Amino acid sequence: MADLGMTKLDAVNEMLEVIDQPPVSSLDTGGTSEQADAERTLDRENTRVQSQGWPENTTKAQTYAAAAGTVTLDSDTLWIKSAGSDQHRNLVLEGDQVYDADAAALASADVILDRIRELAFVDCSPKLKDVITARAKQVFQRRKKTDLIQDQFLAQEYAATEIAADRHPLN
Repeated sequence: MADLGMTKLDAVNEMLEVIDQPPVSSLDTGGTSEQADAERTLDRENTRVQSQGWPENTTKAQTYAAAAGTVTLDSDTLWIKSAGSDQHRNLVLEGDQVYDADAAALASADVILDRIRELAFVDCSPKLKDVITARAKQVFQRRKKTDLIQDQFLAQEYAATEIAADRHPLN
């Protein structure tokens, strides 16, 4: 599968640039270098930004079947909301299972949910990658350099990428 938009390495290099570090030619996943710190920050912000819901990671009003008396969701699930004929129910995540807060028990029958799941950075749209990277740059700069003037510019960049991105309203 071809990368659309920037790669994870491109994003890490943008993050290193904001703290006045030279670009790198490879990732240092799990290491102790600045690029490894940048990658960890990118991964955290990837999860946080995606949890807001985007067209590529949100399904609306999908039925999830109960198996063995519970509704279990994939581990990439970030958020759920009751939908369709279940919209009156207060369904929430408890680990990887759907919990019915009104009944104070795990959901034991099929449920209809809006669901947000986390995608790998490579699988995000170019505009979503831009939003994630802009947010990660701001957070990384705050933690490593704390330049208040640069922070204002990065905040404006993040706001502009948010405006330009395709959003999926969650009603």
